[in-house]
Amino acid sequence: MNRSGQPETLTRVKTRNYFQTSGEALENEEATNRYAMFILGAASFFAGFWATACLISAMLQNGPLSIIEQLAAAITGASN
Repeated sequence: MNRSGQPETLTRVKTRNYFQTSGEALENEEATNRYAMFILGAASFFAGFWATACLISAMLQNGPLSIIEQLAAAITGASN
């Protein structure tokens, strides 16, 4: 009860937690995302290029048939 003797009315308000950002913050985030995607794309490109170079080198040294035989032996667990 309040001071006047009447029961108090309780009110519940449901609120949501959120962040409010300015337009400048969103532009900076977009630039950061673009930079991160560029770095990840470049790293993936160089890893693929290196793997292709290694595969070509192995085929030139041992021959394509030998590479396929060794791959099959590695997968099945058979020894040469």
